[in-house]
Amino acid sequence: RPLVENGAIRLILLEPSLDPTAGLKCSLLHTTLADLDEEVMYHYCALSYVWGSIEDTVPISVDEKELHIGRNLASALRHIRHSTIPCYLWADAICINQKDDPEKSIQVAQMGEVYRAARHTILWLGEASMQTDEILSFIQEAKKQV
Repeated sequence: RPLVENGAIRLILLEPSLDPTAGLKCSLLHTTLADLDEEVMYHYCALSYVWGSIEDTVPISVDEKELHIGRNLASALRHIRHSTIPCYLWADAICINQKDDPEKSIQVAQMGEVYRAARHTILWLGEASMQTDEILSFIQEAKKQV
């Protein structure tokens, strides 16, 4: 559905799964930034990540329809997904209609507010590797010495 209200955004309701390899299923919730300011029970996390190649995509289910997203975003969603509890997220590739240039323009202009309104922001750097594990261990050790 189009975003028509002032400050309107979409949030992802990511379905839980006990199987970490199961397909990703989610639905979209239409809301406004003003409504989220008054919300006391449901909070969302904003997801910041590297898009990666537009040719390297995987299918996910959004409102029971197939959507192709970047492999890096799919990996982030798999790691974020809880085993039993649905979670609310904001990720631009899913929450912004990428085929609607006027919508993209409006949504990009309010991204700062989307991140500010989020309970947490998750920075997804990608899958772990030997190098990233070594760097994180080094940072942890350096932090202990401060």
